[in-house]
Amino acid sequence: MKIKHTFGRRSRSAQIAGSGNKHRRSAVLLAAAASTLLAMQSKADTYQLMQSGTIDWFSTFDSYTTWRDTTTSTNSNLPANGGIVDAYQSGTSGVNAIVNLNYAYSGTGLSTLNVDSGCKINQSSGTSAMIAGTVYIGSQLGGNGGTYTLAGGTLTSTYFYDGYGSSGYVNQSSGAASLSFLTVGYDVNGVSGTYTISGGTLAAPNFNDEVGTFNQSGGTVTISGIGYVGLNGTSTYNLSGGTFSSLGTNAFYIGDNGTGTFNVSNSAQVLMSSLQIGVQGTGQYVQTGGTVSVLANGTSGVFLGLYSPGLGAASGTVNGGTFSVPSGNLYVGYSGAATFSQGGHCQRQYYLDRLQQFQWCVQLFTATGHHKQYQYRLFRTDRLLRCRIIHAKRGYEQRICFERWLAI
Repeated sequence: MKIKHTFGRRSRSAQIAGSGNKHRRSAVLLAAAASTLLAMQSKADTYQLMQSGTIDWFSTFDSYTTWRDTTTSTNSNLPANGGIVDAYQSGTSGVNAIVNLNYAYSGTGLSTLNVDSGCKINQSSGTSAMIAGTVYIGSQLGGNGGTYTLAGGTLTSTYFYDGYGSSGYVNQSSGAASLSFLTVGYDVNGVSGTYTISGGTLAAPNFNDEVGTFNQSGGTVTISGIGYVGLNGTSTYNLSGGTFSSLGTNAFYIGDNGTGTFNVSNSAQVLMSSLQIGVQGTGQYVQTGGTVSVLANGTSGVFLGLYSPGLGAASGTVNGGTFSVPSGNLYVGYSGAATFSQGGHCQRQYYLDRLQQFQWCVQLFTATGHHKQYQYRLFRTDRLLRCRIIHAKRGYEQRICFERWLAI
């Protein structure tokens, strides 16, 4: 994909017209040079990877040339701002290359970055910066896929496709990624993408997990606009650690005209403004750990089964952790088939002198319905059912108790 740039410049021949015969030849030469320059600048230069193996993407001081500027038919050590970078096979070059990015782009950065043919872009330096208007990881139809690893520095892109024409893989362990429109797996081409984050930060105002898998075991993922898992395709979000927030004015959707699964476990922390599961599609929410709070900021809480009679189903299962809707409603089967189940028991540790202190737990129930509304209330302890001493020392007893919970 090439983006054309035009620069409005006055012809040098116009500036020196009428200066005399002795300047006519110079004027003609300058005009021709200006015309050539404008022609070259009217479109972005395309840089093709010239080598395989391990390559440094650093500066013009490299001892070898890494890129071929196919626009000007010259070799280059460093793709310039506004350029299109093709990190994939051309002839016998650019196959399974490992490109170590240690350069810091500024301003508008690159126009487009294409990665395929098994190539891997590794960004680890804390001072590195990749800026590109559009990024395609797995850019070529029928290609061998591409990989981008972010372990330091910053990654900034307006349109970022993790899996476009072939499989894409993004691994983030550190650094800061700011991706205005993130698509994991492009459903139109039917290719999958995998994004794995274990550290660092990812800001994706518009998040589309269409055909693929998003794994989060750490770090911070922030969605300030709208987010989807299973948009027009089949995808899964596995959240086992770190922090996830979707607090914009729009909801977070699981299964919108597709099939989406959202798994929460271990120590994950989740904040949402609204959650909608099964929107003209099949959505599944499964929680076995972590803390999830749907704040219902300007919305109505949690919906299961929207606009989907006969088109899909929605389900929610909470068997561990904490799931709460502090100031909103839980709708089960709003306008389609849906089930929601929260089971298990609440367990707390107490000190002997604190047995009368109120403890809190979320409601336990199973619901199946069509347009059923449940006010999600907190419960408190009524009385102790059974306690056993788990620790005693110097007249100090610590007990573990199982309790009965009653609605407030």
